[in-house]
Amino acid sequence: MKNKNGIEIKACCASCQHRLMTVDDRICGLTKASVASDYSCNRWRMEKLLQNAGNGGGKVKKWQYLCFFMEHWIKQRNDLEAGRIDPTKLLSVEQIRKEYNELHGSEFINI
Repeated sequence: MKNKNGIEIKACCASCQHRLMTVDDRICGLTKASVASDYSCNRWRMEKLLQNAGNGGGKVKKWQYLCFFMEHWIKQRNDLEAGRIDPTKLLSVEQIRKEYNELHGSEFINI
């Protein structure tokens, strides 16, 4: 499936406008069932943000930021599962981003 700019978008749950994400799962907003990222059904509709892929004007995140984020996210999930932290102590995406920005500056590459 191609968007309005001719960018190929795979028709699956991961690119569907009905997709809902939780901390641990991907859920179909129509059926409320847990689904795999590559699952596809006949009610698939392209996510609105993907319709604009190829317009330009987007930003690219630094590889260092993505690694920083992933390490922090995985560590806190492991700490939660091991009982070392309480669920109320989990950092949000925005809190991790703020920490990175305070330590290293912007998470975006200047192109």
